[in-house]
Amino acid sequence: MKTKLNNINASSLFHFTGQFDILQKIIRNGIRFSYAFEDLSYDVVNPVAPYLDDLGKSFERLGVAIPMISFCDIPIVRASNHIDRYGEYMIGLDKSMIIDMYNDIINPVIYMESNNLYLAFRDLASIPTEMFEEMLKKMMQTSKEDEDSRSKLINEEMPKYINRIFNVRFMMGLTKPVYNPIDNHCFYDEREWRAFWPDNHSDEKGWKWDITREKHDKYKKEWNKELAHCDDGYMKLFPSMITHIVVKSESQISKTTDLILNSKTIFGDTNVSVDERLTLVSKVTSMERIALDY
Repeated sequence: MKTKLNNINASSLFHFTGQFDILQKIIRNGIRFSYAFEDLSYDVVNPVAPYLDDLGKSFERLGVAIPMISFCDIPIVRASNHIDRYGEYMIGLDKSMIIDMYNDIINPVIYMESNNLYLAFRDLASIPTEMFEEMLKKMMQTSKEDEDSRSKLINEEMPKYINRIFNVRFMMGLTKPVYNPIDNHCFYDEREWRAFWPDNHSDEKGWKWDITREKHDKYKKEWNKELAHCDDGYMKLFPSMITHIVVKSESQISKTTDLILNSKTIFGDTNVSVDERLTLVSKVTSMERIALDY
């Protein structure tokens, strides 16, 4: 098979970090879901979060924090801008394997620029509200004395309503503007994929809807600590999924290989064989080496 160099997309999905100690934590425990703040306009959010009605148009200054893991679908040799922005440490995961394992929660980001797309998305977001209003109308038409009919109606219609809410919020978690409104950075160039918790957790570790960016920045560490203690707070990985482990400098390679060979847990697993550890060691390289050789 002919080798294709410098493809637009990679066969791996890369997760970046700017700190060596975080990369080490990933090697020990896996990649943890982390809250990220997303700006969402009131007229899109209100239909799927109607309990925010009392906030009125003030929601235009608010957003939602979503537990997610972000990946970049760019070959390393083309990712210099991404590296400058997000860090010189990374884990590469085999794209086909991660898609097969996490097909329900991972997808490329939907970059929104067209006003027609925004309007279409707003219309989709209104469907659950229309369904709920129709369900209430049917309930009002049901005789108060006919509790069996009312219960049957609720049991039939409520799951449909909840499913529509789930679907629309899932789409919300994947939307992103083409350009950052703050610094005009082109998000589209990042070719981002996301894996995230859908907003169906019954506890307080789900999505945070009624918050400002300042509140997110203030409480993000606290919320992420809560995620760290959840059974599903980490993306479960296997050594066979790993295609690259990249550190910043050559001097950090030996410390990384020592960690892989001697840590009690690798990606949260206590049963990683010696052969698997040695294979992982072979995946370790440095950004310095990549800059020299590619």
